[in-house]
Amino acid sequence: MEADPFTKEQEQPMFVAVRSDDPALVHAKIEAQRTLNLFLALYEEHKSNLGVYFAFKVPVKDGEDVAHLWYSFTGISTGRITGKHFELPPELADRKSIEVQTEDVEDWMINDHGILYGGFSLRYQRSLLSEGQRESFDRYTGVTSYGDIG
Repeated sequence: MEADPFTKEQEQPMFVAVRSDDPALVHAKIEAQRTLNLFLALYEEHKSNLGVYFAFKVPVKDGEDVAHLWYSFTGISTGRITGKHFELPPELADRKSIEVQTEDVEDWMINDHGILYGGFSLRYQRSLLSEGQRESFDRYTGVTSYGDIG
């Protein structure tokens, strides 16, 4: 029986290693950038709904290393996206808040009461898992189903 990393408590955030030049991951970023205005518009429309969660993913450098981290979306000001940490590893504790250019966004997601919109890289990472791990992955990410953005 295969080990399922999504079923046990983690002391640190869980990272999935994927090559940054992976064609599917590159496509995910292109799709996220192409639809970023939709994400921003939906945030304005639904930001007061407590059951709807907005997040974005950006590269964060730590010396020579780069982590691709999710942040809770807190708004946009003068063309810069702001966010608060989401599962921040201890060595990046100084990055609890972030402000980035829109072109730095690699992915975005909206979790509307368990329905995931966007999350292009999450969908790809899920596709790499065995059928047996996908249900645990969904529980771990708080997703009950995957919606289309149109």
